[in-house]
Amino acid sequence: MRSVALLFFVLGCSVQQDLGPAVTCPDVSASNNAGECDIVANSPCSDTAIYEIDCGDDGTCTCARNGMYATSVIASDQASGYCDGFDVSRLHDLAADCGWNLNQ
Repeated sequence: MRSVALLFFVLGCSVQQDLGPAVTCPDVSASNNAGECDIVANSPCSDTAIYEIDCGDDGTCTCARNGMYATSVIASDQASGYCDGFDVSRLHDLAADCGWNLNQ
């Protein structure tokens, strides 16, 4: 029983998400308005896609690529205040939550 538990622990700790090759998005902006915040690639990134991550003040975010829904993530366990001080510096971490390897 102990060896089975150890195996699950090792497997669970060793699983990493493959974010794929790095994508550069040189024209990125962030906005914060009335408890909603987002990061948007204003022009195509190096892979020719346009990415957008829209978040609520509770840290729940929706990820879209080329205007199509990709996934939803919980970026924070805060009940509110996630959008406070929101800016493009969150791009890489939020993109990783969405399963993307985006850099500015």
